[in-house]
Amino acid sequence: MLPPRPFEGMSFFISLVVGLTSIIHAESTVPFAVEERTCLTQGCHTAVQEQRFLHAPILQGDCSDCHVPPGEQPQGLDYQVSEVHDLVTIAPVLELCGDCHTEDRFVHGDWIHEPFTNRCDTCHDPHGGDVRHFLHTETPGALCSSCHEDIPGEHDYAHGPLVLGLCLECHTPHRSEFEGLLRDTPEALCIDCHRDVGSGLRREHFLHAPAETGCLDCHDAHGGAHRFFLPTTQEELCRSCHEETIVSSAEMAFPHAEMLEGRTCSSCHAPHFSSHEGLLRRSSLDTCSRCHDEPVESLRGTPLAPVTQTVRAAENVHGPLEEGNCVACHAAHGSDERLLLKGSFPQGLYAVYREDTYSLCYTCHDRRLAEEEFTETTGFRDGERNLHFVHVNRERGRTCAVCHDAHAADADFLLRDFVQYGAWEMELRFTPAATGGSCQDGCHGLRSYERLPAANGGR
Repeated sequence: MLPPRPFEGMSFFISLVVGLTSIIHAESTVPFAVEERTCLTQGCHTAVQEQRFLHAPILQGDCSDCHVPPGEQPQGLDYQVSEVHDLVTIAPVLELCGDCHTEDRFVHGDWIHEPFTNRCDTCHDPHGGDVRHFLHTETPGALCSSCHEDIPGEHDYAHGPLVLGLCLECHTPHRSEFEGLLRDTPEALCIDCHRDVGSGLRREHFLHAPAETGCLDCHDAHGGAHRFFLPTTQEELCRSCHEETIVSSAEMAFPHAEMLEGRTCSSCHAPHFSSHEGLLRRSSLDTCSRCHDEPVESLRGTPLAPVTQTVRAAENVHGPLEEGNCVACHAAHGSDERLLLKGSFPQGLYAVYREDTYSLCYTCHDRRLAEEEFTETTGFRDGERNLHFVHVNRERGRTCAVCHDAHAADADFLLRDFVQYGAWEMELRFTPAATGGSCQDGCHGLRSYERLPAANGGR
């Protein structure tokens, strides 16, 4: 065994140290290397990197993704970005941004935001910013209003998204397939938030046409001086389509007080949908009972009885009212007939019989009840002698209202208990029988009738 050479151990140690030093130096090349001189490290544009949100090329420290150095500018481009440099973009701004931002929302749709046609930097800072999407303002709403100054306005009533500056809840900022740069059709957008309206439109049978086809026909999307963002008063808005109904009703001899006393159409009608014909909020009877459940006066001071109380308490109810249908006989907006009736119906105790005297009744009842002296079309006959004809069809005929209540009564055939003859409550004292009946009132003594042929004319 040879003796160890001088410094042999030391030589190995030195080689080990040199090798490790080389490895350490290789791994530290990036962090400890002299930093490359760029636009961001020259002491000129360092503030760009201090923003909260940075454009990807800035994060990568590569300005040449968008700019070319002086002297290398393509012909025809003169986008100066500094008074110091004539550094230019490598392409027009819109084309340059489009090289990377190729999503569908940027390239589809016939409706284009004007800044998007030439200068993306109208809204966005190309380097970054403290607001998402590198916007020039703190909120999208503030940015929008910098051009659309008229839209925020001074609204007494403003749409929630507008108040909060959330324009992009409804609009897309670049281009759209829908007018107004909307994200969808107006109806779809509205229903996306107003889901109670959407479910009602799908559920109910009677729909207001504008609610199906155009919310913006009646509402301003941003706000206005009237509740629910209506462009004018509710009366004027309804009149713009329903002028004939509103104007003609006011000009009638007997307009409904509701049409003249400052009430709105929505007092009775639902503006979007309803389960009741005419877009009534409730059934016809329930709608009318809001006022006519208590004694009221007409516009001319005529006292009107609490009709709905009578109807609910009575044993027998007139057919239309049994179906809750007041408008079978009454015109809801106005009429040239008293009590808003849809046809002629004498209100006193006596009336001359003419062909049109009871036109209202004849919309349902067979006119032979009063025009045929002998008939079997009614049970109120003596043999075949028509006792309706006897009472009604004459120069001083008794009106239907003498014996019958037009709304409801406890007795069959809606017969009254008494007739108001001036100050006298004259009892009818009608007694029905299996095949006839009898009556004894202030008009005549006891009279009876029998429908069987053997009666031969009345007693």
